Amino acid sequence: MEIPLRWSLREMLQLVLWGVLRLPLFLVQGITAKDSDVQRLKKTSPDSITAAAVKSCLDEEFTCRPTTIGPKDYIYSFGRIGYRRLVIAQPLQTGTVKAAHCAATVRQQFPNVEFAFTVGTGAGIPCPPKRDIRLGDIAIGVPGDTHPGIVEYDFLKYEQNKFVLKGCANKPPPILISADRSLQEDELMQRSPLRDILNEIMKYPGYERPRSDDVLYEDSFTHVKKALDCTVCEQSDLKKHVIRVPRLSFQPVVHRDLILSGNGIINNARDRKKLQHGHDNAICFETVAAGVTDEIPCLVVRGICDYADTHKQEGWQRFAAAAAAAYCKTVLLKIDAQEARGTNELGFSLGEAYDQMRAIGDTIQRQGIATALWPVKHLSPKETGYGGVSCRKEWIDLNRLPMAGDAAFDSYADQHETFCLPGTCISLLQRIEDWVYDESGRCIFYLNGMAGTGKSTISRTVAKHFREKQMLGASFFFKRNAGDRGHARRLFSTIARQLITHLPQLSPIIKKAVRENPDISTKSLREQFGRLLFSPLIELGRTGKDTETIVIVIDALDECESDKDVRLIVHLLSQLRDSGVVHPRIFLSSRPELPIRQSFSHLVANKYRDFALQEVLSPTIEHDISLLLRHRIAEIKNDNLLPSNWPSEQDFQKLVTLCVPSFASAAAFCNTLEEPQWDPEEVLGEFLQSPRLKLDQIYLPILNRMLHGRAKSQQEKLLREFKEVVGPILILQRALSVKSLSILTGHSEKLIKRRLGSLHSIIKVPDDDILPVEPLHWSLRSFLHSPDSREMIPFWIDEKETHSEITARCQELMEYTFEQNTHNPPASDKPQVDSDSGNGTYNNTTPELQYACQYWVHHLLNSADSVDKLDTFFLFLQEHFFHWVQVLNVISDRSTITDMINRLQSIKHDHNMSRFLEDVKKSILKNESGLIEDEEDDSTRYIVGQSLYMAGCLGI
Repeated sequence: MEIPLRWSLREMLQLVLWGVLRLPLFLVQGITAKDSDVQRLKKTSPDSITAAAVKSCLDEEFTCRPTTIGPKDYIYSFGRIGYRRLVIAQPLQTGTVKAAHCAATVRQQFPNVEFAFTVGTGAGIPCPPKRDIRLGDIAIGVPGDTHPGIVEYDFLKYEQNKFVLKGCANKPPPILISADRSLQEDELMQRSPLRDILNEIMKYPGYERPRSDDVLYEDSFTHVKKALDCTVCEQSDLKKHVIRVPRLSFQPVVHRDLILSGNGIINNARDRKKLQHGHDNAICFETVAAGVTDEIPCLVVRGICDYADTHKQEGWQRFAAAAAAAYCKTVLLKIDAQEARGTNELGFSLGEAYDQMRAIGDTIQRQGIATALWPVKHLSPKETGYGGVSCRKEWIDLNRLPMAGDAAFDSYADQHETFCLPGTCISLLQRIEDWVYDESGRCIFYLNGMAGTGKSTISRTVAKHFREKQMLGASFFFKRNAGDRGHARRLFSTIARQLITHLPQLSPIIKKAVRENPDISTKSLREQFGRLLFSPLIELGRTGKDTETIVIVIDALDECESDKDVRLIVHLLSQLRDSGVVHPRIFLSSRPELPIRQSFSHLVANKYRDFALQEVLSPTIEHDISLLLRHRIAEIKNDNLLPSNWPSEQDFQKLVTLCVPSFASAAAFCNTLEEPQWDPEEVLGEFLQSPRLKLDQIYLPILNRMLHGRAKSQQEKLLREFKEVVGPILILQRALSVKSLSILTGHSEKLIKRRLGSLHSIIKVPDDDILPVEPLHWSLRSFLHSPDSREMIPFWIDEKETHSEITARCQELMEYTFEQNTHNPPASDKPQVDSDSGNGTYNNTTPELQYACQYWVHHLLNSADSVDKLDTFFLFLQEHFFHWVQVLNVISDRSTITDMINRLQSIKHDHNMSRFLEDVKKSILKNESGLIEDEEDDSTRYIVGQSLYMAGCLGI
């Protein structure tokens, strides 16, 4: 590479260091004020407002200010979000020309800028109810069928009563479009991190959501002159509001479509309509993007701060800028580090640039320039990733071992996650500590538990505890859809990097393995494990030094995207053993998913210890959840100045009962209490009356795994079978075993076990087929039956339809059984009672038949077509009323029978059925000896007589 002589040594070095960085660019822009009076009052420029919002999103802000090469027209800011280092620039003035100049300058000074975000505020183009854009919402310019996402309205020509496009901008980079679409999916499943990121920015003064109303005026009503806000407009008798449906949440809504960009500020409804003409899908006006897209591929993100009309909405500018900045961060966090040539490539690039740096150093020495001028010392090693020339080989070796960002338990991303409160999980934590200190103990401790039972909280607590004891070697917390944390490709390289920090004596061994296999991070998991973990620990054992126990915590194996990888990881880790110097103790946690259960079933029992959280006694769980709720509610009371006696002890105990056994449910409820837009007292009252939780984060990841990687036809079959198997489990009045479920639903035991095999995290499925199957928590029923879930998830189950199906199956089962008994009657005229049974169980009456007889009325009443179904039951009752009562007599009492008849009478039906039910009820109530009185119908007299004879025989 030729180095121009006119450049200083520092410029040459920085060309090497900063030139190889793959940087996203944040080009910040705010919308200018519309009125000179307002402009004179403003102390902070719109661009600075947006820049501050962007900086508040940074995971790390770099303090170095490298001198750039070329014109010095701009001062840049630098920082990091997730994996990505980025540069922040501000155009000197509003307009596409100035923006283009800024982008071109950045492109020259940072030649490896990959893509850009132009982030700032914009003017929304409202079109309710078709497109309900509101202040504080977010507009994203994405390609459509007829546009690239951005159109420069300065390049439009008016022809034949419409504008014709005479030029267009470039599309956003594919990786950003893909990330945005992935975020759309997260929004639909209500798991987007946007709200959390925005809440962090809102903690800065001035960036909170305005308290002023979001008012959209009709186009004919213009702003009252000389007013700095809309206070006078609201007082006017001429005001005209556009009526819009109230939103239930104050969170910004993301709109994706065409953004119109140009040099002019649109500040009246007439111009807005004129420029929008022919582009009905336009959502926003702004003044920068068209100038940037030709220079750098970019995604345009705008927070809506006004409606491009005459009215002033000054209070919304900071919040709109914060919303746009928060969305940009969610996009960056969505992009996997390797998808756009990320951090790992930086290590290789610097390695390739080393020779250039050494040549510069040699030039310095030959020219006799004082070493104090060697510019590398002016750049922080933490920020440049470079510790000096002498560290070159070590640094390059380690950067061939890429780490999964935020995978460690104490990462920035998880800093707000919780640990076990003092006084909770005492027995389990002691059990884990005993396992670690047992020198002859097994290498692996496997903790499994259903969704929401606190596994990750326990894992974090274990990692923190042993870090404080200087025994934590490494930690890796899997998390689906979180970049490298969602797969296993970086698992062993991340663990190896962390182990080097804890065991420096491993460093030369692992570095040697990396030098011999430079692309080790791209190899199979088996080879990575062997070269980076297994062999180094064995080799370290040959040194004969003092022994040391190291704890490695791997959480949420079920969050790993590949089931095959999970099986292999468990198998490989089971091969670790004491090396003589190191005693490895591997702590694993996961939901009891089928692939993981299968993995451990193949291991020899002496290889691992396991513990299932569902084995914890209910009083212990209730105690721990009670402590958690008291702790969180005490904090909420303090923050909101609530009465000291709130909530009442009665309400608190009811809350605990609703949450048990799910810690996630308790945490979700407390998170709702903390949301500033809700009154905690009202939230608690509503929850106790009609429990509602944010359940998608608990259940959707588990359910979605069923469909992952399946063809459409397979997905449709799985969904159908899921609803047919799980639907009845959710509505049964008494839990039944797999065997009884098979008979009641008509599905084979094999199919039921297979469909439930992947749902052990949310449904209790005992190993013994005769034990009952039931949901872990009532909230699963609420989630799958909720009307809100119907349009959002494919797993929604029609509760009334399921009741109808169970009603029909109950009828079929009773008819079949009663007809069999009719054709094959018992030897005695009297019913066969099991004398050995304390409760008088009728011989050969199966659990499913008992259930059908006892609860078919309940399911009928809850069916969508209860009237029609009761008509079909009339013939059944005429033929088998005696047999039905015969079974009920031995599993319940007479009051149960009469109550069921009363409930049947509550359904509208024809005269014959009504008379039949009335006669039956009268006879049962009036007669205990089997005598029949006043029955008009011979068949009714016979049926009632038989039933009362049975009641007399059984002493009812």
